[in-house]
Amino acid sequence: MICYDSEFPLLGRALAEADFILVPSVTEAFADYSWIRIDARARALENQRATVMSSVIGAAPWSSVVDVSTGLARRMSVFRIRALSR
Repeated sequence: MICYDSEFPLLGRALAEADFILVPSVTEAFADYSWIRIDARARALENQRATVMSSVIGAAPWSSVVDVSTGLARRMSVFRIRALSR
């Protein structure tokens, strides 16, 4: 699932058999980063799967749409809803 795709629950359900769902993102505003993070958590909840979100940050000369990508670089967020012991 890539960035904006995480907003659509049906795409998450299509990945329900996966061990975990990766959500890479490139966002220009911190609010957009936060929104994608919330979406990733929602997909984890709905599918009872770990969701890993990672943001590209810094200058994005390869993109004609985003000048500078915003997010958090110090951590990768992993959301685990169901205990592994089940």
